[in-house]
Amino acid sequence: MSKYVEGRHLSELQADKTNQIVFWTRGNFPTQQVEGLTEKIVLENFKLLYLLSGTILASTSYYFESPITQSVTLVLKDFFEDGSAVFFFDEDLDGPTDHAKSKIAKSPDGTTVYKDRKKILSDAKKLENLGDSLVRRENVSISDKMVGLWIEDILSTDNYSIGFYINKEITIQYQQEAIKTKLIEFAKRRDKDFVWEFIQPTLISCGLTNEKFHIMARKRLSQMYSLATARTLSASLDKKVSYSQINQDSKHDTYLFSICLNQLGILDKILAMRPNELKALKNSTEFGIFRNCYFKLIDDLSYDPSSILPGISLISTFEESYAQKGSDAFFVQNFLDLVEKCHLPKEKFQNSIDEIKNIIEKFNIFAVNKFVEKVKSSNFDNNSKEKEELVFYKLKEYKQTAIKNVIFYSLFLLAGAFIFSLDRFFDEFSWKNLRYVKNFAGSVIFFIPFIRSFFNHGQLAKYFLFLISKKEQKRIRIEITNNISN
Repeated sequence: MSKYVEGRHLSELQADKTNQIVFWTRGNFPTQQVEGLTEKIVLENFKLLYLLSGTILASTSYYFESPITQSVTLVLKDFFEDGSAVFFFDEDLDGPTDHAKSKIAKSPDGTTVYKDRKKILSDAKKLENLGDSLVRRENVSISDKMVGLWIEDILSTDNYSIGFYINKEITIQYQQEAIKTKLIEFAKRRDKDFVWEFIQPTLISCGLTNEKFHIMARKRLSQMYSLATARTLSASLDKKVSYSQINQDSKHDTYLFSICLNQLGILDKILAMRPNELKALKNSTEFGIFRNCYFKLIDDLSYDPSSILPGISLISTFEESYAQKGSDAFFVQNFLDLVEKCHLPKEKFQNSIDEIKNIIEKFNIFAVNKFVEKVKSSNFDNNSKEKEELVFYKLKEYKQTAIKNVIFYSLFLLAGAFIFSLDRFFDEFSWKNLRYVKNFAGSVIFFIPFIRSFFNHGQLAKYFLFLISKKEQKRIRIEITNNISN
């Protein structure tokens, strides 16, 4: 039995009730596609999630399917190596390699990423060497959970549900019911992973070919995956997954958190921190108190973002005034009147103000302003080192791809040239009448690299030029750097 099956189980992390376990939705390749997430956005999201969470959960499949997730894992590998972030796989599988083989077998034909078996197995080996970054989970089918959510959504008439859009797309009622029945039955009979490549052909066969409908369905499917996984693993989410009122998961909503940090004027500085700097900040007393205050504010204001965002600024203002005037009851009342004028719930805000007063009196520290002061006064460098590491990794990856392609297609050229050189051999054995077959085969094999390069917009030529020209190497480096910056 492998060390992974004998190793850590998710239940061990869940046993610690103080450990806030959060599922990382933006590491998912389909989510990155439907939301248009860039590498920069995903990297920044992960940094903020690290500060808000105890342990970050990611599916092992993320690493196989998303180049962005692979890059972010490389740049922030310290968090995976020390177990702050972990990739999970089913407990009956023998580690990432076994998980990779399972995905290759279960994935629908249209899932192109799992066609390159050699690369997937190579990626699995990289994961196995990534420190304390792997945990087993209970063997419960997430696809089965998604099917349940899918059926609920098909039958729903709520705005933004798939059922709502089917009713909007198909105006005749009996056709609506027939389509919904077909989509439900095919989901129940699934024999592959419940992913877009499995679902799309059935949507098309039902006459649901509208591109906007497909975009909506993919986005909804991404949300179902996030919700089904979080429920299965008893984890919070890094964002809300419905269009309804903000909920408990907003405590770890990195978008909401980023807006609050931006209001305090410290977002850019935090996003520029390297892993060791983020670790130091997360372990600081100032951040611990601030985070508790932030979570308390979300609790008190019923997770309403229209209250939370100005609430953070108002608490900062309260602390500044409190430092000058102390716990004067008249001052506190005036401040609460100001809260009311800002159209915020005065009674609920009272709880957060009382909490701030208790923190000041007990710890002699200002929950918000002391944290802001710590971040602003810290001499953190910008993220240039982080970018350099990522550029180096991407450049190395590009070079490996270039070498592989040039060698592979050079073999075609050599094979074609060798076939052309067999004239004497054919003459010797009196096979002259087969020479035209030989020449045709040689021509096809010889020109395959050129044909391939033509359809790839000259990519093979670019690879060759990259290996022999320093100027081309410099151009590719600049192109990679610009892509990362964007």
